[in-house]
Amino acid sequence: SSEHLDATYDASYFGLICKIKGDTIVVGAPAQTLKLKNGTVQASDGHLIDGAGAVYIFDKSGTWSFTKSFHSRGQGSTNEGTVDTSLNYAVGEDYAANFGASLDFYGKNIVVGAPKKKVSDNYLAGESYILEKSGGTWSLKYALAPTETFSDGSAVHSERDAFGYHVSIMNEDVVLISSPLHDYGVAPSTTA
Repeated sequence: SSEHLDATYDASYFGLICKIKGDTIVVGAPAQTLKLKNGTVQASDGHLIDGAGAVYIFDKSGTWSFTKSFHSRGQGSTNEGTVDTSLNYAVGEDYAANFGASLDFYGKNIVVGAPKKKVSDNYLAGESYILEKSGGTWSLKYALAPTETFSDGSAVHSERDAFGYHVSIMNEDVVLISSPLHDYGVAPSTTA
């Protein structure tokens, strides 16, 4: 038998990447536009964030059904990319973040990449996330961002690293995250 899974969105690249394990399918939609709402009303200013991205989870209990959607700051309220403004999405940081461009799945953990996410005012730095299933409920557990620490103790998030371009989860304790554009430059000088 076959079933049709649909996020009901055009141009989201729904299904660009997907993983299936047992009775769970995880589907990436890295170009998903987010619709912001305030409570039950659509937010008026800047209520769309193009290319923020999403990951959709479908579980099988007799038939496949939509379970949850996730975006870079929390779960969505529907499978149409609508999120509440209380999650503090920012057009500048989440625009074209491409959450869901890469993903992997092991046991009760999903790792998701958002390689174009703006982090600490650094464009295209990228970020990755760990989603975890506990007690039958999926939740966002960790957000991971690249940090480079120099000999003088300063730490930076490098611009244009594309952290999360590829992700892999080996087991519940080991996650591999690529950062193919990282530039191993010279540490800033500490002399006056």
